[in-house]
Amino acid sequence: MSTEKVVSGVLIDSVSTEEVICEVSVDSVSTEEVISEVLVDSMSTEEVISEVSVDSLITEEVVSVVIVDSISGESFDAPPLELKDSASGSHDKEVNLVGEDQILAKPEGPELYLQLYSGINIMDANYKATGLDQLVDLKNQSERVFPSVQVGVKADLKFKNGLTTHLGLEYQRHRSIFELEKEESLSVLLEDQLIKVFIDGATLDTLAKEFGSVLVDALETRQVVHNNRYETLGIPIGLGYNKQIGNIMFGIEGGVYLGFTLDQNGKTLNASEQIVSFDDQSADRQLNDVMVGYRLAPSLAVQANSNLSLEIRPEVSGFSSQQIGDSSVQSSPLVLKMNLALKYQIK
Repeated sequence: MSTEKVVSGVLIDSVSTEEVICEVSVDSVSTEEVISEVLVDSMSTEEVISEVSVDSLITEEVVSVVIVDSISGESFDAPPLELKDSASGSHDKEVNLVGEDQILAKPEGPELYLQLYSGINIMDANYKATGLDQLVDLKNQSERVFPSVQVGVKADLKFKNGLTTHLGLEYQRHRSIFELEKEESLSVLLEDQLIKVFIDGATLDTLAKEFGSVLVDALETRQVVHNNRYETLGIPIGLGYNKQIGNIMFGIEGGVYLGFTLDQNGKTLNASEQIVSFDDQSADRQLNDVMVGYRLAPSLAVQANSNLSLEIRPEVSGFSSQQIGDSSVQSSPLVLKMNLALKYQIK
């Protein structure tokens, strides 16, 4: 296609002989610009551009119309025109009619974060008595905490006001040391012991001796040391608040913690204060199959870049009381954790 300009009609003002361009149109076939008509204002003899039209296939320009006052001769710009495709009705170029300072920013949605974390924990069985029973004192004295580990994944949704909501999945191992030194009364059978002596009454000579087995009372000191092991799966659910200052983020979150016991084994004291072994099927197991509790965790994070940050998060979880076997002892496990998390912003 050619791009030559063609003048198809020019009118000359009868007084000033000046040429006035009144309308410019674009040919729909050749896309050539064609000056098709010229009018002259009869009073001011000023040039007036009254209309510009563009072919329906060409929608790449926005043309401003210039109007000349026929009395004063002053010119001013009319509002910009936005040209549309007559076939599709779509705009190829967006025209701002209100000014940059009046454009409202599009509201942004919540931010989604994904965390992978790991850390150490300690679990205190926290035994309590339902009556006057020395068994609870023995159990608390015989079992001491020992550090173990956990790993997990957590999704956080952060809103613009700083509120957050989270859902996670966590695998934990817990350990404790059962250690007890106990004295027990028992009877000991002694064999080949001298039990009778026969003496002559006149001469006082020993006539005979009788040997046999006898039972005697004794005290036995028993010391037992054993590693108790527990495996659980946890689901933290809750709300929180997050505040960012520069590249530092402060936060706190809390909510419900659902715990599921996968496995447990070790040694403990039963209702008769005897040392017994337990597993996840025995009556003397220390953790219920399902546990419901609370969770509270402050956090501090440092941004590495726009999407990645490193977070340190201490945490405390507590669970409701649960009965231990057929004894008068209850357990309310308390878990303390320290996590290091890699936090990635998805959107």
